[in-house]
Amino acid sequence: MKIRSRYKTYPKEEIVAAFSSDTPFEHEAWYPTKMMLEERLDVIWRLGDRDEVSIKHILYSIGAIFAGRKWNTQGDYGFEMNKKVKVIRSWEIVETMLNYWELKTFEKVFYSTKFGQTGYGIPLPKYFQEE
Repeated sequence: MKIRSRYKTYPKEEIVAAFSSDTPFEHEAWYPTKMMLEERLDVIWRLGDRDEVSIKHILYSIGAIFAGRKWNTQGDYGFEMNKKVKVIRSWEIVETMLNYWELKTFEKVFYSTKFGQTGYGIPLPKYFQEE
């Protein structure tokens, strides 16, 4: 499968191995996979107000995905940004990544991006956190 991105799409097994490792950055698939998602979320952010409000809408949508729902079923969907054709198309690409990587790996990839870091406010709960 090839995901629409300027970054290489690695085989699912390599991605799972990279993001299940204690040292994911040592795997060839780690950086391009992380950047594939981060770049797509950046596109969505740039189509919004480019502030904490845009970040909030992205995190609401990611939270819906983590809860096993579609990105546009989150409670904040009425926001105008999420009705833009380019935003919808970008979320469809994110959903392609989700379907290819599966939810547990998708979450690990997300938390490796700048959107998954605590610098944007309270982090989303880690649904699949290993104990």
